[in-house]
Amino acid sequence: MVKGIKAAFAKRVNTIDWMAPETKKEAIKKVETIVVGVGYPENWRDYGSYTISADDAYANEIAGEKAEYAHQLAKIGKPFDKGEWWMTPQTVNAVNLPVQNALNFPAAILQPPFFDAKADPAYNYGAIGAVIGHEISHSFDNNGAAFDSTGALRNWWTAEDLKKFEAAGAALAAQYDSYKPFPDLAVNGKLTLGENIADVAGLQAAYDAYRASLNGKEAPVIDGLTGAARADRDRRPCARQLPRTHRPQPRRVVQGVQCSADRQAVSRPRSARPRLGVMSTSRRCEERSDEAISSHLSGLESGRWRLLRCAREDAIFLMPAAPPAFP
Repeated sequence: MVKGIKAAFAKRVNTIDWMAPETKKEAIKKVETIVVGVGYPENWRDYGSYTISADDAYANEIAGEKAEYAHQLAKIGKPFDKGEWWMTPQTVNAVNLPVQNALNFPAAILQPPFFDAKADPAYNYGAIGAVIGHEISHSFDNNGAAFDSTGALRNWWTAEDLKKFEAAGAALAAQYDSYKPFPDLAVNGKLTLGENIADVAGLQAAYDAYRASLNGKEAPVIDGLTGAARADRDRRPCARQLPRTHRPQPRRVVQGVQCSADRQAVSRPRSARPRLGVMSTSRRCEERSDEAISSHLSGLESGRWRLLRCAREDAIFLMPAAPPAFP
């Protein structure tokens, strides 16, 4: 799947009519040389120097920080390891590493609802396929575009292409600015631009790869749904599993699909994801009741919720007022 989605992404780059041949060549080279880690690292990290205690959580935290600090210092003067992992195999997530031009897909995400080896291909392309496409696309979002195929911070764009790229990004940010989960609260399109680019471009690459995997045949209709419909249906639970500093999840699920269908011109290769933490104790936040939330967002589980609206970024956070009860 990774190989197919990379090929689909490179093909989309090749068809961009506004991109100069020299820029296109660099972009395709970057896609083709992405180092992809699936499941677990080739070389396991040695944690032998990290001593933990069964009854002192604070000491464990400090010891962990010291072990990590020593691990990073030990890299000085050594060759850069492009195969190093920055997530543990037990992490349900995935990551794009622009300096390494690499992707990590930990073992923990390679299970339902993201991946099922026994499932219909449309299921997997709509679920983990969208995640794979998302992470590849981060290499070309509003930050990753600043890194070349070697991971060096270098402008490989022509001046004219860069202007067009930035204009397309501004248009996508403006589109997301118009989405309002609440009447007086809009998504900050500029803040979430990297994630929105990755969602839109990643979905398109995953869908193209799915179509290519059919080898010219039509997708089978299962449960009354076409392959495209099943891929859309099966990606929605996945989009809700990873609540981070993206746009609000209902918007992420719906608008990602709408943009893939309606904004072909904007879904161009971009650059690697912005590592932005938008929650801070130093910022003034307002709290709203769960009644206000439930009147505007459908599909939430019953229970008490808190909505925090941070004035500085207009970002919103849904948080349970009490720990949820799991079956």
